[in-house]
Amino acid sequence: MRILRASDVDITGFASIRERVMLSDRQTFGFGVADECFDRFAGCVYLANAWFLPYGETGLHHHAGMDIISLIPRGSMLHQGSLGGGVRVEANQVQLQRDGEQGFRHNESNPNAEPQPLLQLWIKPQPHAPQAEYRIIDVAQGGCVYGGPLFASDTRVDVVVLPASESYLCAGQCLIYVVRGELKTSENTVQSSLAAGDLMRAADVCLTACTDVMLMLVTG
Repeated sequence: MRILRASDVDITGFASIRERVMLSDRQTFGFGVADECFDRFAGCVYLANAWFLPYGETGLHHHAGMDIISLIPRGSMLHQGSLGGGVRVEANQVQLQRDGEQGFRHNESNPNAEPQPLLQLWIKPQPHAPQAEYRIIDVAQGGCVYGGPLFASDTRVDVVVLPASESYLCAGQCLIYVVRGELKTSENTVQSSLAAGDLMRAADVCLTACTDVMLMLVTG
């Protein structure tokens, strides 16, 4: 079991985005990655707990060879780009952009007068989508947002929603990010606790919610 606390990660950012980068693949992004960051897990090469400044935006930019998962835990985000242009992504929704070996351009923006949170994961697709794809997935009740029943992939990403006192077993190697809430963890005889903003890498770990909880779970 390895845990990275949000409080141990410096705030960085670009344009109107501020972020805590929790995972960054050194092979993909070079050796300027902060020492505390987790390295690649399965196909996941980047994970950031980010937020827009009021009325901020990323600016239009290009991605290639990468699928991008964006979770909006509250508020809303406006999306423009070569995939799914003009969409408003609401609280408890995931935006999925798959490059299909074609690449895509996008600009995400905050239409609100207060900071807007955003959790983002970048996945190196294996295999690639046959063509570029854009989806909005409702996750208020949880569910698979990448791989699994949606399409073939070596990496699977799920949103897990647990009411207080409910338990959940993550079988095998897994990466767990706490979107909201607090929980207890048990891996073999090692016990710990997690809160919103924490990231854990573990195997065969049992999770028990202390409050209502939302998690992002990566397996592969």
